Amino acid sequence: MSLAARERNCVLAVAALTYFSSVHSHRKPPVWLRSFFSKELLVGILFTAGCVLPTLSRIPTAFNLVLSWPLLVSVVLFAALAWLNCHAIECWESQRASRIFPPACMVALAGILFAASAVFVQPNVAALLAAGAASAILLAILDHMRTRLTKLALRSAADLVLLTPILLIPFATHIR
Repeated sequence: MSLAARERNCVLAVAALTYFSSVHSHRKPPVWLRSFFSKELLVGILFTAGCVLPTLSRIPTAFNLVLSWPLLVSVVLFAALAWLNCHAIECWESQRASRIFPPACMVALAGILFAASAVFVQPNVAALLAAGAASAILLAILDHMRTRLTKLALRSAADLVLLTPILLIPFATHIR
């Protein structure tokens, strides 16, 4: 196993261990920490790390992450969408008062603004940011329609809206 793969896998292992120990431990963290690091947030970060780290390890070493802010923004947007997806499902299934609409709108607005500013820098990443914004809007619509759908339909639809970037495949200029 290459050194880069070992380093990447160690980061994922630490993140997974942190998640599992926080969710399955009998000892609960302080309330202020629990409200910030929810189970849904940890899942969003862990899922994003699992998706992004293998991709980042394939980027050439000469690649400058500072100059590629659209890529970094798309990673943060993806983590926010993963969190929003888990948070929405948790609210819908526990029948808690839903607070999905405001953060979904914020994620959508951020995606649209960054997509508009990245369109001339990296058009492919701008398209991904726009697809992420569309996913956030669709999650907000699902939240609005939550009383008309079953829990299973809501869960399935929430996961399905995260697949909106798949609609970009026919328009991809090149795949590396």
